[in-house]
Amino acid sequence: MERTGIRLGRRPRSMKSASRTKSSRAPSALSRSPFQGGFTLLELVIVLFILGLMTALAMPTFVNFYRKSEEQQTTSRLVQLLRFAQQQAIFKRQVRTVGIDFDTHSYYLKEDPRPGDYSYEIRRRHQTPLPKGFEFERIEYPEREEEENTDEAFVNFFPNGTADRVKLTIRRVNDRGMTENLFIVRVNGVTGRVKVREKKDDEESYF
Repeated sequence: MERTGIRLGRRPRSMKSASRTKSSRAPSALSRSPFQGGFTLLELVIVLFILGLMTALAMPTFVNFYRKSEEQQTTSRLVQLLRFAQQQAIFKRQVRTVGIDFDTHSYYLKEDPRPGDYSYEIRRRHQTPLPKGFEFERIEYPEREEEENTDEAFVNFFPNGTADRVKLTIRRVNDRGMTENLFIVRVNGVTGRVKVREKKDDEESYF
């Protein structure tokens, strides 16, 4: 009888340990993180909507920045060539000339003339066209009291630092050929300095 009592006393302990094992395994399924299941369709639609809205708001700013950068690069290249021609005229002690081609809307620097070879003088070192959408509108010589509308015009720089007093107008046109912006390149006749800026709508004369 004593042995039977001992055996009967051990059985509840084994059942208690089994219940502990079951209870320890059960919470594992309940403790799963709710973020492991991925995004729902509604959440993806909201994210795409926010991204599209941000892109639509930023697009005008990006387009305006690109246009301003293109305008600055276009005018800066021409100004750099004009300033280079002035420096060459002073250092080499001879007249240097920049040609403006209204037919192809390009510009170039004349080569140094060789003795007895006048054809080499008018030969173009390189011809830089204006980017698409930019055109030379007109060139004015205030000292001559006339406006040049020929197919080709010239800006001369002299060894003493002076230059032709010139007002050159560049315009930007859209796909329909309408003028959007005007830019004025001015060459000071006394100092030979070259400046450029955007022309205002109410501006009549730059000189």
